[in-house]
Amino acid sequence: MPPWTYKIYEPDQKAGKVCVRLLVSSLPSQDSTTESIEALVEVPWNDGDERAIRRAAVTRLRELLGAEVERAGG
Repeated sequence: MPPWTYKIYEPDQKAGKVCVRLLVSSLPSQDSTTESIEALVEVPWNDGDERAIRRAAVTRLRELLGAEVERAGG
């Protein structure tokens, strides 16, 4: 099972958007059981294709984190 849990909700097919809650309680790639990430993002509906929605959610999270790092002067 992948480390991420995705909860897809509030699909708005008319607007073509869906909300995705991403949660990881531990980051095995970092050998840590105490670090976690939780995020809520809005991504394209992609005709309900769950794989495409998950990929878009992770991409959006990466964009948000990158922007925050830049804003913080990193």
